[in-house]
Amino acid sequence: MMPVIMFHHSNVKFPEKADRWLRALIASPAIHRVHHSRAQVETDSNYSIIFSFWDRICGTLRLRKDGRPVDFGLDEYDGEEWQRVRGLLTTPF
Repeated sequence: MMPVIMFHHSNVKFPEKADRWLRALIASPAIHRVHHSRAQVETDSNYSIIFSFWDRICGTLRLRKDGRPVDFGLDEYDGEEWQRVRGLLTTPF
């Protein structure tokens, strides 16, 4: 399972045509990246771990058609104090 998780969270970017073929069967990094978006409708999507057809069947597949990058994180942790070592280490608590 760990290799699959590492693949999803990698910064690998496939050419659009290759990613389209890949995501027809499996959850590519581009699909999973949308799941980590700040936009609630995108966060509540793309739950598939291996096979992307589960999201199609359940109606939870969301794709970025406009090519915009995904904004990660939570609004309340945007401040500079949260980006310093102390903030990063205390955030989970």
